[in-house]
Amino acid sequence: MAPTTPDSLEGSKPRNLHQLTLEEVLPRHGFFFQEGEKIFDTETESSIVKMALQVFTTHFTERKIDRALAAILREAVTITRSYWVHISYSIEAARMNFIWCDNLPNGLIPRLLGTLIHARELYVRFTHYLGPPPDAGHKEDGELAKTIDDFTGRYPAEKQDERWADADPKLIDYLVDKHIKGEPADWDAFSDCNSECTDSEGSTENPV
Repeated sequence: MAPTTPDSLEGSKPRNLHQLTLEEVLPRHGFFFQEGEKIFDTETESSIVKMALQVFTTHFTERKIDRALAAILREAVTITRSYWVHISYSIEAARMNFIWCDNLPNGLIPRLLGTLIHARELYVRFTHYLGPPPDAGHKEDGELAKTIDDFTGRYPAEKQDERWADADPKLIDYLVDKHIKGEPADWDAFSDCNSECTDSEGSTENPV
């Protein structure tokens, strides 16, 4: 299953607020989202965040939204690294310094950015399993994606990792599916996977 990267930041064409869902106005290139995936459980929460983003412009542009979210995350990372608090608490504190979201209900911006961080981590991991998607070289990752990478310390692969190039495709499909579902991989199910998955003593270790 290849990472999906629908829209580029290139061009940043204005889009009408009422014609789009929250998910459609968020950065998409360099993130992995399942088809139909929703950020919030209720349409009310999505609408609150979407309307707050309208502060920047009467028409959304992906580039502006990307930069706005990256700015919050950068400040949150600074807080986390200074005070050793969980990133969700740091995001909540950081967003209070940005006028477009300082009066939103608690929890919305951490949920939003937490979902985007997870979507970026999946995309990065899948580039190592599968290689980058065909259009990756023609599109530049946005500020948010780069900020997430600097925070997590994980970066997209320029080509499929050698350890996975000769792996059983069923193993790769299995790992991708497990990551999407947020489930741990059962390595005993692939006890015959190639030698890179096994250490020198012959015990199975998680290569991720």
